[in-house]
Order: sequence, then structure tokens, then C-alpha cells
Amino acid sequence: MAPSHVQHRVPSPSVGFRRVGLFTLLDFGALHLGRALGGRLKPSLPQDLWQRGERVLLRFGPSALLLAPFVPGLRTALPLLLGALGFPFLPYLLLSALGSLLWTQGLVLLAYVLGQKVPAWLLWPALLLLALLPLLRKRP
Repeated sequence: MAPSHVQHRVPSPSVGFRRVGLFTLLDFGALHLGRALGGRLKPSLPQDLWQRGERVLLRFGPSALLLAPFVPGLRTALPLLLGALGFPFLPYLLLSALGSLLWTQGLVLLAYVLGQKVPAWLLWPALLLLALLPLLRKRP
């Protein structure tokens, strides 16, 4: 239990909305880069990343943009792939903004809930372990 003089800060939704704007702007740039480079783009990306993007796009269609922020690497490949395929701008912008909104606000909500329910002495080591987890992965 926190001392009475400690105030709990509720995360501001504006933090998430600023990130939505940033991620949507970056996705917009990736879409136009994909359009500009077209077929020349495929050899410059890792083959497995490009294939993962194609599989997700074929399975989920344009709504894959809602999933892209949650899948590592897909957020990078999918806008480039959609740009190379000539996907229309307005549906892309709406789906990309909605996906970014779900991701950022979901993280803000998760951080708030964890901050309220999990003691700090347990939370910090767990976050450190989560940050170091990619180092434990074997490279082929």
C-alpha cells in the first residue's frame, strides 16, 4: 500500500493519441516508399519478413493493418508491401490509424493496470527480463 502522500497518476490519453499520429505518419511514409520503389523493394527486405507480410495479407486482407502493430516486423513490412501493390490511400490511412490506436491505447491501459495491481519490486525485474529476452534467442 502506498503512503498517503504518494499520488497515483493516471496516464493521459493524449500520450497515446500523439503516438497514434506519429505511427500513422511513419506508416504513411512507408506506404509511399513502397509505391515509389514497387518491385525493387522486395530484394531489399529480408525474405522471411516479406513472406510473412504476404501470408498475413492474403489471410486477413486489408484488416491485417489492425494486426500489424502487434506482430514484430509486420508493422515494417506490411505498409511497404501494400504500397508496392498500389493499395488505396484513404482505406489505408483509416485502418493504419485504427491499428495504431488499438496498439497505443492497449499499452497505456496495460501499463496502468499493471501499475495498480503488481508491486514495483516484482514489476521491475519482470520488465528487465522481458527486455533481455531477445538476447536469449538463438540465431540460425
